[in-house]
Amino acid sequence: MQAVLFSWLVVGELGASAELVGMVQMAHVAPTLLLLLVGGALADRFERRRLLVLLQLAASGLSAGLAACVLSGALGVPLVVGYALCMGTVTSFLIPARDAMLSDVAGGDLMRAATALTLAQFGAQALGTLAAGAARFLELGPTLAIQALLLLGGAAAARWLPASRAGGSGWITPAVVLEGLGEVVRSPAMRSTLLLMTGVGLFLAGAYFVTVPLLIRDHYRGDVAQLSLFMSTLQIGTVSGAAALLLSRRRPRRGPALVASLALSALPLLLLALGVSFRLALAAAFGWGLCVSAFNSIGRGIMQEAAPAAQRARVLSVFSLTVMGAGVLSAPVAGLLAAWLGPLGALGFGGGAMLLFVPSVALATGIRRLR
Repeated sequence: MQAVLFSWLVVGELGASAELVGMVQMAHVAPTLLLLLVGGALADRFERRRLLVLLQLAASGLSAGLAACVLSGALGVPLVVGYALCMGTVTSFLIPARDAMLSDVAGGDLMRAATALTLAQFGAQALGTLAAGAARFLELGPTLAIQALLLLGGAAAARWLPASRAGGSGWITPAVVLEGLGEVVRSPAMRSTLLLMTGVGLFLAGAYFVTVPLLIRDHYRGDVAQLSLFMSTLQIGTVSGAAALLLSRRRPRRGPALVASLALSALPLLLLALGVSFRLALAAAFGWGLCVSAFNSIGRGIMQEAAPAAQRARVLSVFSLTVMGAGVLSAPVAGLLAAWLGPLGALGFGGGAMLLFVPSVALATGIRRLR
């Protein structure tokens, strides 16, 4: 719901320019550059269940506050930027605690557990993006209030998780924060995976958060319902791909599968860049989601299996930082490209760049030999 409602709040309600859309979305992910690694250290040091409950409550309060501002007519660009910074901060601490909790409940097969997490996460996102389309009938304020209630329900669900053990004591110093990065650098498997996943943040995140909403508004002349349908179709593709991976008894070679899924993710962007009909655009969104299910499950699984247990949250925070932190750079660039080239040209540029980036990194690393 957040992906659709916040994007439409900026694009549809405020009528922001392409450049401003990019800057606001950058504010939403910018805290990851500073705080995601700190969030990983916090999740390794403190009890994760309690952290998740508190963070879900904070996210619910922020959504409720934004809903109140919309309903009272107090909405403006400074308020939206402030909300983006605050929600980005909460997310920076929530993601590593949630990802590290997976190892506490998953058992031995972390690759399969990572795929199951992808299925659950994106299945919920598919429902959320569809639910966000209710803003067409309920208006934006009440729909944001529903989002706040659902986040509150997440806090209740987190209380059912098992308690995790605290992983240390003392101050969280810069050395403690950077231990996860050191582990990644020393591991060839994690290092190669990290380099490849940088392409997701650089070339796909900007397209998803900035260019696609502009495409719906400017090329297809759509509204929040069309944006919701496009994004939910992408999520359905992700769920379908994750379900297929779970049901498959054959375990693919992780390195080649990661490279192939990342390279193929460029093709939906190139198809959209042709200005195809909205039906074909939905087919491209579904294919995009299939690729997301593969590279997200495989990349996350590689990091889960290779990370030392005592530093797992910090290692996973490095993984998330690679994707989301690179998105900080790609969001304003995507906005500028959309202003200069139009949404179609910006998508073509991103798809072409991804096609060049993935084979280059694969040839420069040993990722192809990873089984």
